[in-house]
Amino acid sequence: MIEAIKPPMGVPLVSVVMAIFNGHRYLGSAIESILGQSFSEFEFIIVDDGSIDDSLSVASTYACQDSRIRIAQQKHEGLISALNRGCGLARGTYIARFDSDDIAFPKRLEEQVTYFEGNDIALLGGNIECIDSEGNEMSVIELPRWADGLKDLLMVNNYIAHTTVMMRKDAFLRSGGYRPQFQQAEDYDLFLRMSESYMIDNLPSLLCRYRLHDHQVSVESASQQIISSIGARLAAWARRANLPEPEWKNNLVTREALLSCGIKNEKIDLLISNHKMTGVNALTWKGR
Repeated sequence: MIEAIKPPMGVPLVSVVMAIFNGHRYLGSAIESILGQSFSEFEFIIVDDGSIDDSLSVASTYACQDSRIRIAQQKHEGLISALNRGCGLARGTYIARFDSDDIAFPKRLEEQVTYFEGNDIALLGGNIECIDSEGNEMSVIELPRWADGLKDLLMVNNYIAHTTVMMRKDAFLRSGGYRPQFQQAEDYDLFLRMSESYMIDNLPSLLCRYRLHDHQVSVESASQQIISSIGARLAAWARRANLPEPEWKNNLVTREALLSCGIKNEKIDLLISNHKMTGVNALTWKGR
């Protein structure tokens, strides 16, 4: 059982962590959706990963208006570095991840904290409403829960929306954080590792509006995302069989590395093609 560790007096219970890189277009609405939460006992850590647009200026304007916002700056090192830094700065018992182009429903944090306080759990996501670049609703995605076999389903695909995730900081740290070799699928790799030691779940309610647009990291880097996802599953299979994980040359999962593990080129190409056509293929759940 995971022991609930309460923060010291004056330290917020929740640390919301957001990484930004040249994302000023949607940043204001994303920040406002967090500041407008029904649960207010949080700090909001925004890590600027060397943006060259107005992202830092936008975030700083909000920080001047709300003392819960803490801004950290770094040279451009990529999302994984920014997320690990933000989570390392977090003081709360729980870390709530959130992306800079999405919109959180007003009771997102409240619902998750309530569930954490009543359950033995380390990581909790929830359902999402997909919206287009203008904020128009496209579809709703309901994701499987622990009772649906979430732990085993993760070995097939990623059924947790990263932007909805709240996790215990101590469990996150013990799991090793985000690993750089799984670029574009660092969240999936983390979920797999945490599911092997802890209970994880999805709430049955909508937590966030997930924006689909042309400049998403997941769209621009679809090929690497699929390659890293396959690598994350191979590593998980090895751990479950008490075998060493595959060694990734240059600290990155590549197509060549997957081929050397016996994965067929045709399988990789099919998964990449499916993902590029849907944009949210990894989150599709038809179990209900």
